[in-house]
Amino acid sequence: MQNSLLILLPPVGKVILDWYSENVSLMAGENVIGFRLNLTQSSLPGDYAVELSLVKDDYTLSYGVKYIPVEGSVINSIRTDRNSYKQNETAVLTVVLYSNVQFILKIKSGSKLIAESIIENLGLVTKNYTIPIKEMSTNVIEASLTTPYSVSSKLVTFGIINLPPKAVAGTDKTVEVNTKVTFDGTSSYDPGDDPLTYIWDFGDGKSASGPIVIHTYDSVGVYIVRLTVKDSKEAYDIATLKVNMVDTTPPEIFSIYPLNGSSISTSTPVISASFSDNVAVDTSKVFISLDDVDITLASNITPSGFSYTPSAPLTGGLHKVHVSIVDLHGNRANLTWFFTTPVSISPPPLPPPPPPPEPSPVVTTSLIVSIVANVPTKVEVSSHAPKSSLDYIEVISNISLPSVRFSVEEYSQNPTAYSPPSNVIPLSFLKIEIDTPSGSIFQAKIRFKLPITVIVNQNLDPESIQLYRLTTTWIPLITSMVGRF
Repeated sequence: MQNSLLILLPPVGKVILDWYSENVSLMAGENVIGFRLNLTQSSLPGDYAVELSLVKDDYTLSYGVKYIPVEGSVINSIRTDRNSYKQNETAVLTVVLYSNVQFILKIKSGSKLIAESIIENLGLVTKNYTIPIKEMSTNVIEASLTTPYSVSSKLVTFGIINLPPKAVAGTDKTVEVNTKVTFDGTSSYDPGDDPLTYIWDFGDGKSASGPIVIHTYDSVGVYIVRLTVKDSKEAYDIATLKVNMVDTTPPEIFSIYPLNGSSISTSTPVISASFSDNVAVDTSKVFISLDDVDITLASNITPSGFSYTPSAPLTGGLHKVHVSIVDLHGNRANLTWFFTTPVSISPPPLPPPPPPPEPSPVVTTSLIVSIVANVPTKVEVSSHAPKSSLDYIEVISNISLPSVRFSVEEYSQNPTAYSPPSNVIPLSFLKIEIDTPSGSIFQAKIRFKLPITVIVNQNLDPESIQLYRLTTTWIPLITSMVGRF
């Protein structure tokens, strides 16, 4: 007779056939049959069914079914809800397993542990996991378990669609030229949390790298700044912003000399000041005055300042300096300051000069002198010059003639002890006396007429003729030509 063995593995839904046959001799009474049980998949746990059959010629005697339990746990299947995902999406992982002992189930992506569960339920178990794709280190998920009786694992592979990063460069800026500008790209991000690189193009031919950078523009204008962010898979995004560089800062005037309110010991000081601006001072628009007189052209002017040295000593007393400067973009600065120069102490007056010597007899000529007041009047005047240099003298006063006594005398040589200035060539000397009531004359104007022969013979420039008045020194009077007759 022969016997056979049928092995069943219900837990995983498979039937495993392992036929074992052997000729045996049966005796009357109780027989013991021994045979070897060979489990071809001994790592799979479960209750194995064993059926013993005796076959003799054309009939079969079945003994029945015997169940042999094999302890342990096994992963039956692992799957995801989709075949591919974007980096910002989430995968649903389903693991089906069988267990008849307690164990720990681990879910990994590469070497990164994503989840860990203690399985306490016996029999067929289904576990679901929600896993963010950006937490995966690879596109493969492994489910594994280990028990004292068995080791089991399964893998599932899926596709990951890389999403480009998002560049954020910030808002537009308006900044003063030549000041530092900070650019911040740290608000940029990657949907898959990939590391990012940052490249800045400042729009002026210069660039820099990094999430936060600093740049300085040296010219006024509008610049378009581009930020390029790139992930580890070379996907990138670009963001731009506008930078408007302006100049509203006025220039500065400083380091003045002489100092404001100071008293100095020289009458020929070097007047100076320094300039500064965040761009540059326009030297063509600098204006400088001293005591309200324009000295711009006489000054040494540079973009960093000016200096001026008076061509003649300044009179003693208070002086005012005014400076106005403009930068290249029209911003203006003004500064006015004062200083004092030493006042000269006049020497005591000289004693009156001795009376002039009696002039030698000369031919007396007449000069017509008119006093212009309320009523025009002509008066005869004596002249001590051999030939008068003047044919007409007119004195204009503010009172009428009846109250005035007036006389004019002319000399060809200086009748006083005071010499005229060395650069003056005397043409004639006049002595004018006006006798009026006290305080009645407050203004007088002298007009005179020179013969054309005098101008030609003396080779004179009519514009250069100047009247001088003698006090203790000869003082020039404002003189101008009023016409030709």
